[in-house]
Amino acid sequence: MMTRNKSLILILSYLLISCVQVQTIHSEGIDAEKVLVSDWDDTIAYMPTKIFLFKKHTGETLEVSTGEYANEGKAIGKKGKYLNYQIKNESFKFFSVAGELDDQESYFKDDVVSMLQRPQNEWKGPYFDNVIKMLSNPQTAELTYILTARGHSSYEIMLGLNKLKSHLQQTSGLQIMLPPEQNLLMVSAAADVPKKKGEEMVRLIRKYAGTKVKIIEFVDDDFKNTDAVAKAVAEIQNELKIKIIVTHVSRNSRSSVVFTGLN
Repeated sequence: MMTRNKSLILILSYLLISCVQVQTIHSEGIDAEKVLVSDWDDTIAYMPTKIFLFKKHTGETLEVSTGEYANEGKAIGKKGKYLNYQIKNESFKFFSVAGELDDQESYFKDDVVSMLQRPQNEWKGPYFDNVIKMLSNPQTAELTYILTARGHSSYEIMLGLNKLKSHLQQTSGLQIMLPPEQNLLMVSAAADVPKKKGEEMVRLIRKYAGTKVKIIEFVDDDFKNTDAVAKAVAEIQNELKIKIIVTHVSRNSRSSVVFTGLN
């Protein structure tokens, strides 16, 4: 878990990359002039999906959470408590496509169902309420994106989101829309996921340039991703016509970098 001091250090490092306006903010409101691009795991929800590490020489498996992998992923097989473990293709089995594209099989759906059996305070991520606000209105739901390193098909993700939608309606009477299927962006196939998330953000910034959109916010719990996105935005700062917010979240903290452009 990142401390507030580390958050401040990261923000200062962005400032060295480019002349940007930096501030700590709390994004509570929503409107039809904002695009929200959010990671899923440990940002919107704490899912039960496990990643499998394989012990070197013996092949013995060890399950780790998505949060643990975000914190320790670079050290696996190199140092620390996971020195003697390695990542294989099978490590991410339950983050991949489960069956045929037109059937009802979905690892993601199954894990959403399992997640919803736990108390809500255990599975709600730090940005869950913000995303739900965006999905409470048809106009803002259209401007909501999920940018995830999961490898499911968009169809499988929609199966899981529909389970969440039904659960919220049944348990609290909350009516939400779902983002369009084309707004579900999976980047698991990328060799460099943080870099790919940065590229996707640049694509969206250019897509919404010249429209009614005035703010695009990217939210993630992994500093590798927020770092890569901030650097990608800084590189096109001269193009910016709208405000870009890059937000890192954890259970206990939230910090943002704001790019206002030079125009």
